[in-house]
Amino acid sequence: MITMDGGRLLDNYLKEESSGSTKINLSKMFTKVLWCLIFFLGSLIFTSVSDENLVMYKKYVFEDNFNFAGFKNLYAKISSTSKDSSPKEQMVFGSSLEYTNVESYQGGQKFTIDTDVPINVLSGGIVVFSGVKEGFNNTIIIQGSDGYDIWYGNLDNIDVQIYDYVDANEVIASASDSLYLLITKDSQYFTYEEYQNQI
Repeated sequence: MITMDGGRLLDNYLKEESSGSTKINLSKMFTKVLWCLIFFLGSLIFTSVSDENLVMYKKYVFEDNFNFAGFKNLYAKISSTSKDSSPKEQMVFGSSLEYTNVESYQGGQKFTIDTDVPINVLSGGIVVFSGVKEGFNNTIIIQGSDGYDIWYGNLDNIDVQIYDYVDANEVIASASDSLYLLITKDSQYFTYEEYQNQI
């Protein structure tokens, strides 16, 4: 049983703990904002120096396939931040997919799975597309930090948005009956088994 004095001590301890974590969160937020400002000002200076720089910047950022995952990894190293874990980040079936049948499907594969199976990411990266793709229904495309682009199709209950960073094994959606998987790297297509052998 906690006495009145013990209760006060516990309350004071909890207040100190919560204020300490607030200071840490504010410090992380300030660091992130500072690095964003540095990147923005650097981009502004680079593009205003010459028209050639502006054309090169527009081509690289808006026309080419910008490597969001690489930028996120660099940003995390520089700012010494890491993604906070949340309750949705659970390992459901690790990096292996449980299925009863597989067949070729539009350059990728169609897996027969159980009903309402949580789908987790095979490798961490940036969500570069979240929406409907013809033939793939609700689809998430993740540009992986390992260089692979992975399409997850025929999804329900999508739990991520475009430009979110997701870690390997993080649950991103669920799927029922079938899952479409398309894996590419450097304009080459890989089956799920080939991808598993590469990593």
